[in-house]
Amino acid sequence: MDEARIRIEYWLGCGVDWSPLRPVEYLRSSQQVKISWKRPSRELFAVISRSKFEEYIRACMPFRRDGKPMLPTITHPPQLPITPRIDSSFSALSETTLGDRGEGILVNERSDVEVPKPKKQLDLHLCVNKQWEDPVPTFLNELHSIQEYTSDEELYLELRRRMRHAEGWRRLLSWKSCRDVDFVEFFLVRATGKKVYTRAITALPDPLPGYEHGVRDPHDISMKLAAIDIVAGLECPADGRERRDMIGMLPKKQVPPSLERKSGAQGWGIRPRYGFAVWKFVLWILLTQILGFGIVAFWLVYVNNGDLQNAFVPLTFFTSLVMIVLGLPQVVLK
Repeated sequence: MDEARIRIEYWLGCGVDWSPLRPVEYLRSSQQVKISWKRPSRELFAVISRSKFEEYIRACMPFRRDGKPMLPTITHPPQLPITPRIDSSFSALSETTLGDRGEGILVNERSDVEVPKPKKQLDLHLCVNKQWEDPVPTFLNELHSIQEYTSDEELYLELRRRMRHAEGWRRLLSWKSCRDVDFVEFFLVRATGKKVYTRAITALPDPLPGYEHGVRDPHDISMKLAAIDIVAGLECPADGRERRDMIGMLPKKQVPPSLERKSGAQGWGIRPRYGFAVWKFVLWILLTQILGFGIVAFWLVYVNNGDLQNAFVPLTFFTSLVMIVLGLPQVVLK
């Protein structure tokens, strides 16, 4: 059963949401390793090669069940003993008189005092494919000031809202849902408009000027696990409550300066990828059958109560027509 479903996904070229069936078991070889982690609503997992797992495990930090690290960590360099000394800058202090009472205060006239720099705004670039068109265009959505989001839950809700808005009413006819997320490099097609060309990447450039992110080495594995987490968060945003892991990990544009508005302007962001959802397909089958049996009942009551064979002809025709009109474009258009 699992082997057949894996072949179907390979033939379709995308992952499939098999619910309400049990998830596919992708672990098929001794050269593969299954990584699993828990979220409030479910357990997530990923299957990677053993060589990639050995590379990934070297960058992991072991934790106890209470969430504390098993190994000591140093977040700041050790503080050296400070020896008190008299600084020559004291000579720059002068006495200034205020008011008629002649009260004196000391004013530091040094000009080299560091002023805290204002924090930059962080924008997330979301590239969404517009379904039901050939070739499939991709449009840029900008999520502004995501550093102010209180949790990953807020991020997931906003991502889901933007994706649904991009799909429009056609999402009601779609048999697909988000099954994966790519980290992408994109280029603006025109100076005016939001159409972009995207290219999936397996590692972010180092350094990444104008951006900040929290993707850890190895990048390809960290991105794969993050994509699984995002897909689960889109399905159940409450899993991201009281967490800000994904906000810190995703590549974010530091503003100012904003993304340059010219043809070929380059940026980095994420792009959802869609795959078939079994439950949506079953739902459309049930809807066509209900409408079809309504036609059968009408035929038997008002046309000919003994002509059962002709009564089912509209049902068969209607079901076939709907499945072809809805299904064929979604299979052909990637």
